[in-house]
Amino acid sequence: MAKRAKDTDLRSQIEKIIRGYKPQKPAELALEAAKGICKSPFTEDILKAKKPVKFTQPKFKLFEGTTDPIEHIYHFQQQMKRRKDVTILFSTKQSTGESLKDYLRRFTEEMSTLEECDSHTASLAFREGVIPGTKMHRSLVKTPPVDMREVMARADGIIRLEEEELTQSKRTTSTIATPKPPPEQKVETKRYSSRQDFSNGPKQSRPFTRLTVSLAKLFHENKGKGIFRTPPAIRESPEKRDRNKMCAHHNDFGHTTDDCRSLRYQVEAMLRKGMLSQYRAEPENRASEEGGSKTMTGNIANEELLEINTIHGRSNPAEGREARSRFEKRQAEKVRRINGIASASESAKALEKIRVISFTQKDMEGIEFPHNDALVVTLRVANSMVKRVMIDGGSSADVLFWSTFKRMKLDEKEIQPNPTPIYAFEGTKAQPIGDVTLPVIAAGKTLFITFVVVEAPSAYNAIMGRNWIHRMDGEASTRCEVMRCISEDGRTTIDIKGDQVEARRCYSIATNPKAATSQQSEDL
Repeated sequence: MAKRAKDTDLRSQIEKIIRGYKPQKPAELALEAAKGICKSPFTEDILKAKKPVKFTQPKFKLFEGTTDPIEHIYHFQQQMKRRKDVTILFSTKQSTGESLKDYLRRFTEEMSTLEECDSHTASLAFREGVIPGTKMHRSLVKTPPVDMREVMARADGIIRLEEEELTQSKRTTSTIATPKPPPEQKVETKRYSSRQDFSNGPKQSRPFTRLTVSLAKLFHENKGKGIFRTPPAIRESPEKRDRNKMCAHHNDFGHTTDDCRSLRYQVEAMLRKGMLSQYRAEPENRASEEGGSKTMTGNIANEELLEINTIHGRSNPAEGREARSRFEKRQAEKVRRINGIASASESAKALEKIRVISFTQKDMEGIEFPHNDALVVTLRVANSMVKRVMIDGGSSADVLFWSTFKRMKLDEKEIQPNPTPIYAFEGTKAQPIGDVTLPVIAAGKTLFITFVVVEAPSAYNAIMGRNWIHRMDGEASTRCEVMRCISEDGRTTIDIKGDQVEARRCYSIATNPKAATSQQSEDL
């Protein structure tokens, strides 16, 4: 009975559903299907997203259903931007009258648009595009290049040679058109020209616009603005690259940011469009920056001291204005001494200041032996007490690291651009951010030292080289962990003690690059 009642109830429910169903007409079914087809495939977030202010809706020819759909899609595909392949390089030829410099720039710009490009294949395409009979073409045919890196190296040399020949021809034409000056006037003109050339810095090794800052600093200051394109990946295999060189533009090792050609070409293109004009080298920039430096150093005595808790140099010590001035004064003094021009009072004063600097067994008290620790001290530099300063008699440059400079809260405008690189003992080259002159107070003396500002990870905050040691009239002893200096009056000696514990800590950090980076971020 229960089963029969259950079946009756189920049958009544089915009949009720059937009576409530209303069959739809074909037109209603078609309308419902059309609504489903016309529904956007995008989500609500995408549909309601705010469009950019200057956004322009692209004009597409809508498909109305009366034409061939395959033809419509084919027309759309023709308007799509096609991917370029390496064959585009073989069609990039040097035009008649086009300089090698312009052709190289145009060729590398085409390379940057390719997603994949073998460096060897690109070198073959470049050789095919160079005008036959030119110096570059003869060089590439005589000794085929291995990759584009070798092509660019050869091109740089030939471009410099062509520009030098062009300069010489213009100079010869000018000499013929201009009356020859008298001999005395000619000598004075040469002196003026040499000084002018010296103040403008060494001749550029690349045919690019001269900048007021290094390429690395320019990229560091503008990388957050989104103006740089993503560079193509470095083609050279990781095993053949130099792991000691890091490029911030590629975010990969193999070369430095200053040697990055992709970044240099992008910057050159921006300069030609009027962008980054503040980085063009101007003669008056140095004078204005020097004036700013004097203003900054004049107010040091009134500023509150900050505490900063955490190489070889340039080839010619007479480079730069201050160094050249000191060099000329020393040469003049040397001539005076040779000719016996110095007065008796000056000679007596010089003899009176001569003192013997020596180190005895007593200086070794409190030092843990045996050791090979560096001499690490704390110095007052400008308005800061800077710890972890290494005194290095093997360095001809006084180095201040970029992370330390920022912690000292100094104005970046005080940094003067200097294109001269510094060299490490193994010969590797580094391009500094620039030079900055700051007062260093130690052993009762205040000396204005020109530091080379370098952006590199280091366990030290600064390195004081031979320039500062000699000007302090001092001798540094790593064995005794002390630098002994002759006092201002020349009658006594004053010691600058080293911190052996800190020196060992710095050595531990220096042997672990990751620890050096984290240490700078924590202590500085």
